[in-house]
Amino acid sequence: LGLSATDKKTLSAGDMEIAFLEYDWRLNDSKGPASSENPSFISPVWILRSNPELGAAAAGILLFLIGGVILIICPRRKTKTAA
Repeated sequence: LGLSATDKKTLSAGDMEIAFLEYDWRLNDSKGPASSENPSFISPVWILRSNPELGAAAAGILLFLIGGVILIICPRRKTKTAA
């Protein structure tokens, strides 16, 4: 732990104060953090953040779909060639 000799003696004597941080145990739930209003709802953002491969695949699909929509909406303009 990188304690000094004095801290080691204090710890061994049982005189060292130990402080704990609050922790939200819902974060360990396999379903992800759900709201109290709708406990069966799983946030899509939580799913994508908890699984980087799934997030990358979803981003790739989204970019592919956006590209397709752009190609459909904005067709290439044909230029007239001089003869």
